[in-house]
Amino acid sequence: MLKEHKVHIFTGYPKDGSNLVELNKDGIKLEVNNLPYFRAIDIIKSIDIKDKSSLEAQDLYQDIIKQMNHFKHEDSKKIIMSHHAFGSFTSSKSEHVLNFLGLESLPLKELQSSCDYLALGHIHKPQKMSKTHNTYYSGSPVALRFSETSKKYINLISITENLDIEKIEIPTFRKLKSIKGDLKSIYEQIESIDHSKLPTWIEIRANLEEYDSKIINQIYDKAKEHNCQILSLTPIFKNHNTNDQEIIDIGQKNIDDIFKDYYKLKYPQAKDIPDDILKEFNILMEQHHEN
Repeated sequence: MLKEHKVHIFTGYPKDGSNLVELNKDGIKLEVNNLPYFRAIDIIKSIDIKDKSSLEAQDLYQDIIKQMNHFKHEDSKKIIMSHHAFGSFTSSKSEHVLNFLGLESLPLKELQSSCDYLALGHIHKPQKMSKTHNTYYSGSPVALRFSETSKKYINLISITENLDIEKIEIPTFRKLKSIKGDLKSIYEQIESIDHSKLPTWIEIRANLEEYDSKIINQIYDKAKEHNCQILSLTPIFKNHNTNDQEIIDIGQKNIDDIFKDYYKLKYPQAKDIPDDILKEFNILMEQHHEN
């Protein structure tokens, strides 16, 4: 079925064009080169040399460029697709960091010269990455966290002799809303939500005197009455020796930020995490993903 509808799925690091899709319609040739999520170990395994102990970061980066720039026909239109982070992007503050060799993003320049369109993934916020080249993060089709407030788009690409791009806004199928305050304020905010057209998913940070399961259930019932679904409810107790800004919602943070927060809490006198500790952490995370 996937083959009939020309749907291709790639899960591995490419080798010599193994992830290349060729299409030909009405005399127009199109080549799409695909680079899914990868780790350093995936590149090392793909490089065909016996002694891999001498490989350096530059060797791995050059292999990425080689694989992504692999095309067969000079007269074809060329698209590169990748699920890694490239360029100086603006995130939606909800994406997990893709760290490669200590880099949070990879350079764009060596890829743009070989293709007509560079389609980038992983970053949820839609954005154009170049004034002179068709380099885009199309973004996620729906908001995946409450921190994502920007509109969602897809890029419709029409290929004839030229390559034309139409930016199309994706309709909102669900609303996300964050609510915080005391019980009275929360009820007022829930009642003010316009739920006549779309259901609303909400996260709540409720300032309470103490934990009371009856009150928690009342908040859920109130939301249900107004066609709202509570995805997250965090009670904030006034008798705790903390303030709202100090409370960490782990669900909104990536693993690197959580580690940095933990280190800062453990060693408040330290300005930064020492390079050797940060390197060891990255190695452990790489091993974790490998397993």
